[in-house]
Amino acid sequence: MRKQKRWQVVVLITLALLAVVGAGVYAATRTNNDSAADQQQAISDVAGQVNDLYYDDAYMFLKEDIKKEAIDNARTAVNQLANSKEKDQLEDRVQDITSRFDALTATNKLFQGLNDKRPLNGATLQEYVLVSQETSEEDISQIRKQYDQELQSADDGFYQTLDYLLTEAEEQVAFFTDLRADIQKIAENDQLDYAGLVEALDDLRKSSASLENPYMKAKVLEIISKADDKLTDQITDRLVKEARESGQSQETIKAIEAEGDNQRKASEQRQRKDNDDSQKFYQTQSPTRQNNQQGQNSTNHRPQRQPNNQKQSSQSSQSQSQQSSQSSAPQTQESASESASTSSSPSQPSQPASDQGASQSSQQTSSAPAESGDSSQESSSQASESSPSESIPENQPTLQPSQESALAPAESSQSAE
Repeated sequence: MRKQKRWQVVVLITLALLAVVGAGVYAATRTNNDSAADQQQAISDVAGQVNDLYYDDAYMFLKEDIKKEAIDNARTAVNQLANSKEKDQLEDRVQDITSRFDALTATNKLFQGLNDKRPLNGATLQEYVLVSQETSEEDISQIRKQYDQELQSADDGFYQTLDYLLTEAEEQVAFFTDLRADIQKIAENDQLDYAGLVEALDDLRKSSASLENPYMKAKVLEIISKADDKLTDQITDRLVKEARESGQSQETIKAIEAEGDNQRKASEQRQRKDNDDSQKFYQTQSPTRQNNQQGQNSTNHRPQRQPNNQKQSSQSSQSQSQQSSQSSAPQTQESASESASTSSSPSQPSQPASDQGASQSSQQTSSAPAESGDSSQESSSQASESSPSESIPENQPTLQPSQESALAPAESSQSAE
C-alpha cells in the first residue's frame, strides 16, 4: 500500500516538474519570438525613415527640401538598432545620403538663389541658373576633386546632374571674368571720351542680347550699369586734370565740368534703363527639368551645353551652310533633309536615340556637332518634337533595395507613396 502511494507521489511530482519545464520553455520561446518580431518591426520602421530621405526608390536623388537634421535623426535611429545585416546596410545607406547631401549643398552654394529656388532641389533642376559673384574656379575645382569618382559615374543621374551644374558654373565664371576684363581695357584707355564710352558699352549690351539665360543677361546689364557710372566720372576727372595741368583758363575748366555734369545725367538715364531691364530679367521664372523617369541611362539624357562665346560663331556657320545648300544643285528629298540636319547640328547634341533624348535637346544651352547620315536625320527629327519641360536622367541605384524580408515592407510602402 505504501509502495503504491509512493509511486503515485513520484508520478505526480514528475508530472508537475514536466509542466513547470514545459511552461518555461513555452514562455521562453514566445519571448524570443516576440523579441525577434519587435526587432524586425524596429528595422522596418527605421528603414522607412531612412528611405524617405531619397526622392524615390531609385535611391539617387534626395527628397525635396531635405534638411541635415533629418539625416542626423535617421543616423541616430540606425545606431540604436541591434547589430544585424540589415543595420549594416542601413548604415551604408545613411552614409550615401550624407555624401549626396554634402555634394548637393556645396554645388547649390555656387549659384545665387533666384526667386527662392535652388538650382537642384529633389529631382527638379532649374533650366537657368546664375553663378554667385563670390564663386571662383578654385571653389568649383575643390568640389570636383572631392567627388571625382562619383561625378564620373555614368550610371548615377544625381551626380551627372551635379556635374552638369559644375560645368555651368565653370563656364559662367569664365564668361564674367572675360566681361570684367573687357571693361577694364576700356577703363585703361587714356584717350577715352564720352562718345567712345557709350559706343563701347553699347557693344557689350549687344553682345549680351544673344545670351539665352535671362539671369546672365540681367547680371551683364548690372555690371555695365556700374561701369557706366564709374567711367563717366573717370573721363570728367581726367579732362579736368589735363586742363589744369596744361594751364587752361577757369572758364575752360568750368565748361569741361559743365559738360561732365551733362554727361553724368545722360549716364544716369542709361543706368536706369539697364537696371530696369536687369530687374525684368531677374524676375523671369526659369523652366525646370523634372526627373520623372526611372531606370534610364543618364548618358542618354544628360544636359549638354555650348559655351556662350561659341554660339554666335555656330549661328554664323549654320547660316553659311544653309546658303551654300540653297545655291547648290537640287537634291533628293533624303539628301536635303540630311544637309539641313547637318547645317543645324551645332545647336543639337549628338545623343543616342530616345524620346527623352529628343525632349532634352531643346533645353540644352550648348551641344556637340551631330554625326552625318542617319544620325543627323534622327537628331533633326528629335529637335522638332522638343518641349519646354525635360527629364533628368535617373538610373539604377548605387545602393540596391534590401533583399531581406525585414526591409521589404518599408520600401514597398515608400514606393507606393
